[in-house]
Amino acid sequence: IDCGADAGGVRLVVSGLRPYYTLEQMHDRLVVVVCNLKESKFQGVMSFGMVLAAKSADGSKVELLAVPEGSVVGERVKLAGFEGAFPAGLTAARMKKLKAWEAVAPDLRTDEAGVACWKALPLCTAAGTLTADSLVSSPVS
Repeated sequence: IDCGADAGGVRLVVSGLRPYYTLEQMHDRLVVVVCNLKESKFQGVMSFGMVLAAKSADGSKVELLAVPEGSVVGERVKLAGFEGAFPAGLTAARMKKLKAWEAVAPDLRTDEAGVACWKALPLCTAAGTLTADSLVSSPVS
């Protein structure tokens, strides 16, 4: 996946999306990738990121977060309405040490309109908000 020059360029990202998406559906599609996680072995292959998707409560349906048209490869996702300063990105080692992902992940979900949020703050790029096509009030991971 091309994550943009600032995020290390092209990365090998292993996911559990194969039952839900074909290679053709993934090709040239903009996706949201968490890039500052410590690399880990997934299905026997080292993975250098995680693709974000909404998931139904029973796990039977998974939808990649839709990235607004006009978003740029490598663009950092932000929280709409967040008034504080955004900190510089944490390194993978620091993320692991602080258990930052474990602290953030439980509050990532889609709202009743399908907008991906963290603690009710919409996730967005400069072009607009990230959404799930049909999964509302669902966890995002």
